[in-house]
Amino acid sequence: GTAMQNASCSIKNKLFTQPLPPATRTYGPVHNEELYTTVKTRILGMGYDIIDESFSSGNKNQIMLCKFVIRTPDSLHMNKTIAVLNSYDKSRSINIASGATVAVCSNGMFWGSECNFKRKHHSNIWEDIVIAVDSQLETLDETMKKLNDFYAYAKHDRIPSGMIAALAGRLYFKEILSPNMLTDLKREIHTSVNFRMSIDEDGKLVGGTVWDFYNNCTQAMKRTPAAQYTKKYSELTEMIASDRGYVI
Repeated sequence: GTAMQNASCSIKNKLFTQPLPPATRTYGPVHNEELYTTVKTRILGMGYDIIDESFSSGNKNQIMLCKFVIRTPDSLHMNKTIAVLNSYDKSRSINIASGATVAVCSNGMFWGSECNFKRKHHSNIWEDIVIAVDSQLETLDETMKKLNDFYAYAKHDRIPSGMIAALAGRLYFKEILSPNMLTDLKREIHTSVNFRMSIDEDGKLVGGTVWDFYNNCTQAMKRTPAAQYTKKYSELTEMIASDRGYVI
């Protein structure tokens, strides 16, 4: 934990001190620290308790991804999460998404592009940001219910090795998993502390639950670029749910 927190803290400092690009007639950049403070203030103002926050960056600190993990007393397995994306290189508009973080491994869970607020940068944006954050906080319970239902199905849904290989292949062809992520996925399946699958005495994969597989994927997907994070994680959840026929 501490080493990761220190790394995240150092990224946070870099993102907050990154020079803001000049505004143009059509583009008014939003300062990372101001955005972070505004979102955090809204979350706390709604009476939520933030238990963790983490930062990652992309494109030489031109892109900020910040995740606020919110204490969720009624859930043992995951905590509500708000993710905020901002860019100084005009590559992405501000994006705010609601999701969850799995308690034991801190991996993100997102679902549904309808949760994403997208807006081109312009000067009167603060009002829109506040509305967007509030709407995400309002959908948090609904998002959480969907993710909890997914968990309830996936936890009891056993999947044999052949289907695991086929599903991993489809995730690769859909460009949710990269070749490097597939390597990480294979390692996670065999060695994950919390989500290791059953392996026979010859070291061959027998199978496990879809929840194990899902968490092996989200662990492997930690390589996902910050700008693509909530999108790819949403696609993962959606694809596995539809592939396994979950009705949520």
